[in-house]
Amino acid sequence: MKRSQLEQWVDEQFNFFYDTVVGAWVRFNYKGKDRIALVISAREEDEKHNYLPLYTLGKKKTNIQILLKYGSGKLWFRLDRISNSDAKSDEFERMYENFKNPAPVKIEENGVTKLVTKSEMEALSYSKYLEKLAYFERLRKEGPPKYKPEEIEEMVN
Repeated sequence: MKRSQLEQWVDEQFNFFYDTVVGAWVRFNYKGKDRIALVISAREEDEKHNYLPLYTLGKKKTNIQILLKYGSGKLWFRLDRISNSDAKSDEFERMYENFKNPAPVKIEENGVTKLVTKSEMEALSYSKYLEKLAYFERLRKEGPPKYKPEEIEEMVN
């Protein structure tokens, strides 16, 4: 989807704009490279429900931003940062590779920072989920742990 297409819909009701652009692919420039990304959300307000500042988009003014998913990352962009030219085939190839093999993520475990892939991260999250599930199941059966007064004192201090 080109910037000119986005521009023609900014004056419509926000719900129409949202329903139209979410799920579309756009071309944008990030860190000096043209990239293709999936639009996964749109907003007019920040996290604190304050309206975003207005900016010029062609002949119109808007405050809409779109959330782009590229590889394992997500970035909010103003519409004026979206390209108005067609994507090239090599950009689609690069995008496909990034979705297939996302960049590793830094995590800290036991004071050690290491890089893990998205699938390893999902496996870690799932194993932690299973550990918590087992812990709560044990609590359900045995009741909460019973601490001596001196143990409680140590935990508090």
